[in-house]
Amino acid sequence: MDQRFEQRLKQCTKLPSLPTVAIQLVDAAGQPDLDPDDIETIISKDPALAAKVIRVANSPLYGQLHKTQNLSQAIIKLGLHSVITLSLSFSIIQNLRPSDGSRLLELWKRSFIASIVARLIGQLHHLPNVEDLFLAALLQDIGILAFDAVDSEYLGMLQETKTHQDILRLERQIFNTDHTEVGHWLLKRWNFPELLCDSVQFSDDLTITDDDEDKCKFMSVIALSGRIADIWLHPSVRQASFTAMIANQKLVQLSDEQFQSIIDFITTQMEGFGTLFDLKLFNSQQAEQIQETASEVLAIRNLTLLREIRREKEKIEVLEEEKRELEEQVKRDPLTGLYNRRYLDQIIALEFNEAVLRNWSLTAFFIDLDNFKEINDNYGHTSGDDVLKCVARYLEKQLRRSDIVCRYGGEEFLILLPDTSLDNAQRLAERLHEGIGLLPCSSVDGNQIRISTSIGVACHDKNHVFEDAQALTTAADKMLYKAKHAGRNRIEVYRQPGRPSEATTPA
Repeated sequence: MDQRFEQRLKQCTKLPSLPTVAIQLVDAAGQPDLDPDDIETIISKDPALAAKVIRVANSPLYGQLHKTQNLSQAIIKLGLHSVITLSLSFSIIQNLRPSDGSRLLELWKRSFIASIVARLIGQLHHLPNVEDLFLAALLQDIGILAFDAVDSEYLGMLQETKTHQDILRLERQIFNTDHTEVGHWLLKRWNFPELLCDSVQFSDDLTITDDDEDKCKFMSVIALSGRIADIWLHPSVRQASFTAMIANQKLVQLSDEQFQSIIDFITTQMEGFGTLFDLKLFNSQQAEQIQETASEVLAIRNLTLLREIRREKEKIEVLEEEKRELEEQVKRDPLTGLYNRRYLDQIIALEFNEAVLRNWSLTAFFIDLDNFKEINDNYGHTSGDDVLKCVARYLEKQLRRSDIVCRYGGEEFLILLPDTSLDNAQRLAERLHEGIGLLPCSSVDGNQIRISTSIGVACHDKNHVFEDAQALTTAADKMLYKAKHAGRNRIEVYRQPGRPSEATTPA
């Protein structure tokens, strides 16, 4: 808090003070061993206060099945702590309430409605000591009374404001502090528990964090309660409803059904609560109009959220599709569209391990286009690129979906054939060798280009066991080297040492 304003508070002789009964209740609540008889004695000193406690105990706020006749029954049914907090709340309402017709009374109504809202949220979320929530919400704007006591022009300043946020902005602008900080200071002066003091201080915050999870929940409820109360007091019910719904998502995350149930409960009980606490709030017609508008805003918000969710889902789907396309592009050779060497390095070990695990064979082909440099030299690189694309399309058409074909580099291709025996692989190699030789490739000038291939074959199976994927591809690469040095345009098949490799030469 601003030090200069704190000094003004300390020097002020008209600050709001607790009535004697309230002081005694605060002192009693701080004792380690509470005696119900002592509490009953304190409350009974104020017959009007005792009667109000009994009336509230029998109200819809508590929903008791059996009627409470006296304070002793109220203490038994509601619990000692609840009765102390309730009595303290009544005492504060009775003694600190501003005069009728003033701007301060409107703000007092906000605190009162917020206190009921906070209690309802506590019940919906099964939070302990909902009466503490009631009291903390009731006191969240108590600092306004201190401002009024310190500065005689404060009430006139409030006439220029329309909303609660307007008040906070004005206070910060003029006094370099606001009534949440002043309320925190005042409650500490009254020896209130730290939880209630902190809840008042952070009652305007939308981002409440604390290492104590229970304390964080408590303060979040108080911060939300005031914004829900604004629905009944803000010049624009629609705007206040939207603001409260946004705050709910940030603070408490009430479901739509729970949010609506609070609006409905306050609406139906508004006149009764006003009578119970001697406050003129709204008549049933006004409350129902507010309820109807708030419900309409909730429905509009839901439709808006559905549209936003649908749009976000579409955006996510587009992004995921773009991500898949980018991932696929990273795997692919830009010229031929086949998988590239990078992807092969990622997948080949997985394919080999899968073959070992399932005890099936895995065959590797190395295919090299013979004398490809001459094609580039004689017909140009564009024609050379067209040949590579033509061969790539042919290979994709001849292979299964489970087979993997990639452009290994330059004019070399590598093919992995899962669950393919050496005999079947050899027949496939012969078919590919023949088929590529018959491809109708032509240069950009229309000249026919004849292609021949050299193919190296190696198969991992029970008869030819390789240590790993690299050993398998190395064997296939050696067979390709052998085919090229044996005159090209042929197939060489790897055999284990001691057994001659097989060669297939075109007819």
